[in-house]
Amino acid sequence: MRCDRFRSDSVRVGSGRLPSRGTSYNWRRARPAGPVLRRLSHGRRRRPAGLGWVGRVAVASFAAGTPLTAYNLGVRGETSLQVASRWRLETRARLLPGADTRMVVSFGANDTTIEDGVQRVEAERSCGALDDILERARSIDLPTLVVGPAPVDDAEQSRRIHSLSAAFGEVCASRAVPFLGVAEPLLASNVWSQQAASGDGAHPGAAGYEALAEIVLSGGWLDWLRSGSGAK
Repeated sequence: MRCDRFRSDSVRVGSGRLPSRGTSYNWRRARPAGPVLRRLSHGRRRRPAGLGWVGRVAVASFAAGTPLTAYNLGVRGETSLQVASRWRLETRARLLPGADTRMVVSFGANDTTIEDGVQRVEAERSCGALDDILERARSIDLPTLVVGPAPVDDAEQSRRIHSLSAAFGEVCASRAVPFLGVAEPLLASNVWSQQAASGDGAHPGAAGYEALAEIVLSGGWLDWLRSGSGAK
């Protein structure tokens, strides 16, 4: 597997409702998400914008009346084990006192790549890494949402990704943590498949990331952001 096909598996940290000189952040009235999704899906041009799916979800959140500060902490090629080893240090400096801070984790595709005839990380260890992250996040009262791994332009690997995504869903269910599975809808998306195939095999163009962002947004993203507890 070539390094340029590795996905940027990562953690994302967002802060909202920041106190301003002793007062609460003034949230604007939320607007329905529907128009936001339509703008994401049907833009006339889809030139590269450097947003990925995280940036597009952040933009849509602002448009829906839910502003936030998003930190994308992805490192291309990392596995779940590598993310699990660094997420606490990466997030510590971003957990601001008085802020409604939440974390989104999304990894797994790199775990399923084959190197020298061996899978980089077996599914059981991947699930263990996710469970450890969720337990430690719970222990510091950090609400967490998990976005499952996305498929690639390789049928065998995509099957492994789909299976791992299902296993991640079970881990999240056992801890009452919200999980958004994206593998199945993206596998059914001609846009994602075609753009991944025409690129490096794992990363689509702008329209592909718009499709992924729409899945996240329509999966309850705004409800999670606006919830009081964040479903810890």
